[in-house]
Amino acid sequence: MNNIIDRIEKHVWDSAQSENRIGLHDGLSGIAIFYKYLYSLNLERKYQTKLISTIERINSLMAENAFNASLCTGIGGYGYLLTTLQEDSIDIGDDYFDSLDNLLSKELIFHSEKNDYDFLHGALGIAMYFIERYNSTKKEEVESILVQFTKILLSRIDKNIENIFIVNEQQNVRSLYFGIAHGISGYLNFLVYLKKSLKRKIINVDTYLDKITAFMYRYRQKDFSLGSIHMYPNFIDIDNGNIKDARLGWCQGDLCIGNSIYNTGLFLKNKTLLNEGIHLINNTKQISFIDSGVKDFAICHGSSGIILQYYLRKTKSEDYSFEIKHWYNILTNQTSDFQKFESFCDNDNKYINEINLLNGSAGLGLVLLTMDNKIDTDWTRCINLH
Repeated sequence: MNNIIDRIEKHVWDSAQSENRIGLHDGLSGIAIFYKYLYSLNLERKYQTKLISTIERINSLMAENAFNASLCTGIGGYGYLLTTLQEDSIDIGDDYFDSLDNLLSKELIFHSEKNDYDFLHGALGIAMYFIERYNSTKKEEVESILVQFTKILLSRIDKNIENIFIVNEQQNVRSLYFGIAHGISGYLNFLVYLKKSLKRKIINVDTYLDKITAFMYRYRQKDFSLGSIHMYPNFIDIDNGNIKDARLGWCQGDLCIGNSIYNTGLFLKNKTLLNEGIHLINNTKQISFIDSGVKDFAICHGSSGIILQYYLRKTKSEDYSFEIKHWYNILTNQTSDFQKFESFCDNDNKYINEINLLNGSAGLGLVLLTMDNKIDTDWTRCINLH
């Protein structure tokens, strides 16, 4: 495994110096997360140097360019990274964090007012910065931001649960997404983690988790007579009923939805939800590579994201060793035995060399280190898994 990680690290670093994206999922902040964990393994100075160099590059890019506030591609992701580095002997001044708090709290309100709670690009992702900020500081001001944000979110779920989940897309299309990247199941993992972090400061989350799972269940396919291999779609056009089938991955499909429902059942101590989550996950074991829609190695909708989710759910009672090995073999073939790291870009319909966390080799490195029990799974919170 060490040789594989060395190859991945070389691939990441060879391109990192020309990377101009700063996000946690799509750019340099996620690459810094990779180096943070490499450094934590054996305190090799070269990894700390590369970590600091990556942070310095982000700062230079931010001084010269405007970036959005999102977790995935923007300043929220950079802020999230910085909250994880406070224990790594990297000095970040309180004034800098205060300026981030001020900027991102305004963006949190802005996206909330638009009903934009997307995890990657909207309010849930920005709120992840404040959760990590609170976990590391316990500051009352940060706590207040989160409490107010949560009150508004939960009140909107109370008022019109469907409306809070609707995504208004181009050409006046209104869609309901179900995956953890952009959809309903992402709210489950987010609210569970929020409640664990703020504990008694956030009340009645249990009630809303029940409401969300009940709402989702209305759209669950009870059998496969319609030809879908998933029980939940990727999304539904709610005005004309058109259904977009899901593919197997981190971002969409029964595997990520099953993981979210399982986590919710675990948190609520609800055996029905636990069993439903396991049922959905086990259903994905029957999905072949040909039918899966998987085209690359990446976390987002590729083989490493599938492996990671089976790994997280592997227990004494549920063993996914066969599935992990099966998809690891596919991963090995996709990367030509970890020699090339090309992610499939749907928009351009082609493969591109990629080094970032969500679609590239840095994310693959984190997955492999996790599977090899070299690092903890706490990093998966940044992709809404736990």
